[in-house]
Amino acid sequence: MGWMLWTKYLHPKQSVQFERDDGYRDDDAFADVAFYPYKKFYHIERRCLSQMDGLTVLDAGTGAGRASLYFQNRRRAAIAVDISPGAVSLAKTRGVLEVHQMSVLDLTANDARWEAIIMIGNGTTVARSLKELGLMLEHLRKISRPGTQLVITSLDIHDAAPEHHLRYQQAQSAKGHYAGDFSLRYHIGSQTSGWLSGVLVDPSTLYGLLEDTGWHVRARFQHPLELPLYGMIAN
Repeated sequence: MGWMLWTKYLHPKQSVQFERDDGYRDDDAFADVAFYPYKKFYHIERRCLSQMDGLTVLDAGTGAGRASLYFQNRRRAAIAVDISPGAVSLAKTRGVLEVHQMSVLDLTANDARWEAIIMIGNGTTVARSLKELGLMLEHLRKISRPGTQLVITSLDIHDAAPEHHLRYQQAQSAKGHYAGDFSLRYHIGSQTSGWLSGVLVDPSTLYGLLEDTGWHVRARFQHPLELPLYGMIAN
């Protein structure tokens, strides 16, 4: 991820493709979204983040740092974490003031200065699987102060999924994985990244996961022009 983000940062017009581990390839829109200014954020993201105004935030899986930079520009404190050393160095280069290379699972109660947690840009992909996402959500609930707000976005994997995605989901389920677990790698020009894993979660499963890990879901947001993207707010 860090290699892809740095390459896109240095060569903004360079196209990026992803290859899933079943051989499916397509252009990767996230490579551009990762650098969007606030005015180009998705409507759902802007609506979710508006609920966090005035709060100190934990930006879990900061990537290139776009959410942290939004809060800094509003003179709010942002604590950014990402497991990718390349993403961390890029976020620092782009001006994120406090960013740490670490997993969400490495955070402790002593770190918990935040009043809100943001996981946007398909925020569930911070985890490598649905199981790990559950562990992260449970851990964040345990170490966060009472009343902490959580914003998380994902793609509804069951929303009019094309046949090639349905086949992949069925294959994942047949292997004993959650249907939204995936592995992919990036292609930029003649270069190829290593493999990385993530998870995209349907709303019903994410709702249940949040409630089971101690969060109370307050609202779900969608926009007709942005489906299958959706967001949830919990506390």
